[in-house]
Amino acid sequence: MATQNPQVRESSTGRYIGIIAPLILIVIIIAATVGVIYKNTQESRKVIAVRDLANEQAASIQNLKNIVYNLDLYARDLTDLDEGSIEQEDALEEIELESRNLQSVQSSLSASLKLLSEGGTAEINGKTVSIEKVDDERVFRDVEGAQATWSEYSRLLTSLNNEIAPENITAETTAFVTDYARTFNEHLVLSLSDINGYLQERIDKNDKLTENVELIAIAAIVLLFLYIILVSVSSLIRTDKQLGQARQEMREIMNSVQEGLFLISSDLKVGHETSRALRRILPVKQISDKLFDEVIEPLVNATDLTNTRRFIKQLFNKNVKQDLVDDLNPLRRLSIAIENESGLFEERFLSFHFTRVMENKQISHILASVRDITESVILQQQLEEERNQNAAYTEMLMKVLMIDQNLLASFISNAQKIAARINDTLRKQASTQPELRDKVDTIFREVHSFKGESSALGFENFVKIAEEAENKLKVLRQKTLLAGDDFLGVAISLDAIVSANRQLQLIQSRLQDFSTNRKETSADSASIGQLIVTQLENFASQVAERNGKQVQLVATGWENNGLNKDTLNVLKEISIQLLRNSVVHGIEKPDVRTKQEKPEVGQITVALSQTGDQYELRFEDDGAGIDLDALRAKLKASGQYEGVDVEGLSKQELYRSIFMSGLSTAKQESEDAGRGEGMGIVKDRIRDLPGGKIAIASLPSKFTRFVVRFNR
Repeated sequence: MATQNPQVRESSTGRYIGIIAPLILIVIIIAATVGVIYKNTQESRKVIAVRDLANEQAASIQNLKNIVYNLDLYARDLTDLDEGSIEQEDALEEIELESRNLQSVQSSLSASLKLLSEGGTAEINGKTVSIEKVDDERVFRDVEGAQATWSEYSRLLTSLNNEIAPENITAETTAFVTDYARTFNEHLVLSLSDINGYLQERIDKNDKLTENVELIAIAAIVLLFLYIILVSVSSLIRTDKQLGQARQEMREIMNSVQEGLFLISSDLKVGHETSRALRRILPVKQISDKLFDEVIEPLVNATDLTNTRRFIKQLFNKNVKQDLVDDLNPLRRLSIAIENESGLFEERFLSFHFTRVMENKQISHILASVRDITESVILQQQLEEERNQNAAYTEMLMKVLMIDQNLLASFISNAQKIAARINDTLRKQASTQPELRDKVDTIFREVHSFKGESSALGFENFVKIAEEAENKLKVLRQKTLLAGDDFLGVAISLDAIVSANRQLQLIQSRLQDFSTNRKETSADSASIGQLIVTQLENFASQVAERNGKQVQLVATGWENNGLNKDTLNVLKEISIQLLRNSVVHGIEKPDVRTKQEKPEVGQITVALSQTGDQYELRFEDDGAGIDLDALRAKLKASGQYEGVDVEGLSKQELYRSIFMSGLSTAKQESEDAGRGEGMGIVKDRIRDLPGGKIAIASLPSKFTRFVVRFNR
């Protein structure tokens, strides 16, 4: 590969310094401009407040002049009116009114002039006025002159008010005040007018300064933007030149290799030159000059896309050895769908490999190669599938070898019965929503029963098949409207159960055919009962271990009880569900039991007894008891008890509710709990017993007891 000219390389700092520096200057200019404008605005507001106050007082002085003139007119009228006449009383009332106005204006002017002189806050004409002292010698001088004039004027007005109060006003007094008022008013108005002029001049100066600052800032920003544009265009020209050189350097290699090859730059951009083979291998048109993640985005999921970005960036990190990150390549095997010549889509597999391109001990590019590995992957998948089938067959064979043949036969028989019941339910006609939902619940209970017995025998493959079926049924439960086609997925799961059971039958049959020394076991009730006890003991240990608990199972009465095989199998199914329910919900963990002064190992009793023609299965544990509060909360959340006072339900009514389909107090789903079907299965199996009934008793932190009674 040709060596890239060092002159075309430049660091990220050098490339962008011509843009970053002007941007920083623009930010500084904007900040400085805003600061100046803010400062001038605050100053103008202060001056405007003082100016407005001066204008208001100029108007008040004119008002004061009018008041004095009015008083003079009323005083002259009094000399011509008769003593005690109505006209005289009206004139006196007008004089009193003008006197009050005079006092109000006088007080306002005194406060205003003081405020203009010293600044601060004062009550003027019923309003609170706040201003700051203006730092202007001319304003200060005129305010002092106005105060001196007002001091004389105010004393004269006070004397006039003193004569008005006892109704001793005379025309001579008002005429005297009026003469002086003309002089005082003129002097005060001129002083306030000068103050207003000085302040307006200052306001105009601030406005002009603000305008100039804004113009200068705008001009500077425009120039800087033009500079940024110039630098950007220059950078683009240099980049185009670099890409052209890189294209020329890589052309020979790209045209000669049989693999799909292309270069990726440090900014994850695909090089312009690609190998001819790439167009045949990779189903993406024109990838040159595109970002690599954009090229593969239609081919991978979001997680692989993110991991690919990180992987490529790690390859550009010279501190990371390539050997250490090669195994993290998320595109080592990529599955894609390709439309063939027939217009059908077929799956193909591609493999990406990435190699660093070094130049002057620096990583300049990543060379990506793509190969079509479809044939090798298909062969590998076939081998893997055969290997998995053999492993599953071997695992099942080992399980079968460890299980008593009568117990195995019982499991196969029960699995066939369960499959038949599921098949009958699927074939049953259902047209209404209640019928369809009952169909879902019935199948759910059968599948859950099958999972329980599979788990008890350790058949993990059967448990997995059952859980997949349960997940499909759970989705159906959550649907608003059900239709017959919704059960197609359940039918597929039923086929998986039947196929797995047939394989198990085949293994059993072959073992029977080829094992000449196999120990025969009688199938009487005693041996079947003992086998069930062993199965229950093993299952109790398994469930307890999965849930971090310790239990001891005590089973009595299962041998020599006179019950037939079918009845014993029904009792076994009931016991499996109650046992799992007891270990998960009842028996506490060892540390909790220790705090409650209980033995660390929980005690579970499964006793089968006979009284006359009636049998009794008593199932009891010494655990936490039935949590009625949790049961009430689940009933409220289920939506099936709307309009019912759940808090008012009796203990027995709450006990009966645990048989409701889909109800579980488990916090999360697991192999042993959370589906809400275990007690429903118990209810169904009790119905299969002649005269079957169940009684429940529980005491918090003490015990839970289930007693199943049935006839012979």
